[in-house]
Amino acid sequence: MSILKVQAIHEPDNDNEALTIDQSGNVTFSANVDMSAGTVTGINTGTLNNVVEDTSPQLGGNLDGNNNTIDLYGNTESLGLPSGTTAQRPTTGINTGSFRFNETLGSPEVYDGSNWIVIENPPTVTSIDTTEIDSGSGSTTTIAIAGTGFKSGATVKAIANDGTEITAGTTTVNSSTDIDATFTDSDFDNAKEPYDIKVINSSGLFGVLSDQINVDVAPSWTTASGSLGTVYEGTSVLLTPSATDADGDTITYSETTSVLSGAGLSLNSSTGEITGTAASVSGDTTYNFTLRATANSKNTDRAFSLLNKNETLTATLPKQTIGWYRFENNLNDSSGYNRTASSNGTISYSSTGAKSSGFGTYGVFSGSNTVSLPYGTDVNETFACWYYSTSSDSNQHFLGDVGGAYNIAFTIQIINSTTVRIVVDASGGPTYNNDFSVSSGTAFGDSTWHHLVCYKNGSTVGAYIDGVSLGTASAASRNGVNNYVLGGYTTSGGQFQGRLEDVRTWNSTLTSSEINTLYTTTNAR
Repeated sequence: MSILKVQAIHEPDNDNEALTIDQSGNVTFSANVDMSAGTVTGINTGTLNNVVEDTSPQLGGNLDGNNNTIDLYGNTESLGLPSGTTAQRPTTGINTGSFRFNETLGSPEVYDGSNWIVIENPPTVTSIDTTEIDSGSGSTTTIAIAGTGFKSGATVKAIANDGTEITAGTTTVNSSTDIDATFTDSDFDNAKEPYDIKVINSSGLFGVLSDQINVDVAPSWTTASGSLGTVYEGTSVLLTPSATDADGDTITYSETTSVLSGAGLSLNSSTGEITGTAASVSGDTTYNFTLRATANSKNTDRAFSLLNKNETLTATLPKQTIGWYRFENNLNDSSGYNRTASSNGTISYSSTGAKSSGFGTYGVFSGSNTVSLPYGTDVNETFACWYYSTSSDSNQHFLGDVGGAYNIAFTIQIINSTTVRIVVDASGGPTYNNDFSVSSGTAFGDSTWHHLVCYKNGSTVGAYIDGVSLGTASAASRNGVNNYVLGGYTTSGGQFQGRLEDVRTWNSTLTSSEINTLYTTTNAR
């Protein structure tokens, strides 16, 4: 069976005979032949018949029977190969080293004894026009790829630093040097950057351009959307919404609405803190606003709200508080004096199980922490708070005034589940018999919210729980003025166990009517 048939280029007798090489390498023809432009090797010359070696061929070729070669060395001539599609590849009777031209792939190929191997150079990738992808965009990105050797049917992949592959959704081969590949942005992971770009031709040959694509995500809010808490008209405000950026880019903050300024507040563009003095309102007012976190020109918006409570106590109680602590995730003073407190041990905050939604968060006292206030008072004073007591053990204190001859100037102490004691340190020593008890039920250690007011008016002390007077007692004048401590009689002694909320102090004595108004107004929140 013939596998190659070469039409004679020059035959003197003009009979147009042909030269044939069979599978055994035998060459037969019936006339003189001149050939040129190449070399054919592996011919069995023992069976050459009627061969005339032309020493002056017309095209400069030579058939050399002694060297088993046919030399075709013309300058512009070529030797054609059998051609066909990939589907037409021969599968049987093929000698190793056989050549053909694959019309499907547009390249020559050689048989290695087992498979047809395409003979071509791999593609090269020299550059891409996009080196950053926003994985949170919810969109796609088309990347223009430049290089050489791109073939029709090529595919494009992005290779992560851990070897993960992302295949382009669409690939358009515009030319052998230009490809457009479209990727889904959300397939990229910031933790797996940088990504390589890989172009793979249909032959399986590929080219890679390393470390080309980084993933830049928009900043992420760490503060949940919704309410940032409750503030009170005329009081100082400090709120701390925040966001983070996975790439460590600097974040700036802005308000897309125009609400905060009308609420008496301003936003720090560098820290995200919201500060100011809550505006006066005629009734409880909710502010809804949107904040924007920006990092590397990428934005993330989040909607927040803030409740400004109408506090009627200012008009009802003309007496000015000298300290007012709401524990709204901080120890700020809302009295207007800005006497920020400090913690001794960690104070945590929570709104779970709060007195009501109008109170926001409370301070958690674990029995091993206290809060130091930067002031004290003398002669006349009133202490008020909402409390939630989890233990009725004695030697727990709501308030301490450390100092005096006996180291205790003025304290409010839990005695048992029904009794509270006010201790005053006079020049002759502390008086410990000022005990006040509820007439029924329990008030301490019952894990229930209660309102407590204790006062000193000259030589008289008294207490109220939940708006009900527990009576009065006599006490000597206190010995000295010292700074208050919340939740202990010293910074590390007699610690309270439970929750404190809406702590207020006055350097005057509230009347029974004022105390009742204080209780009913705050209880209605």
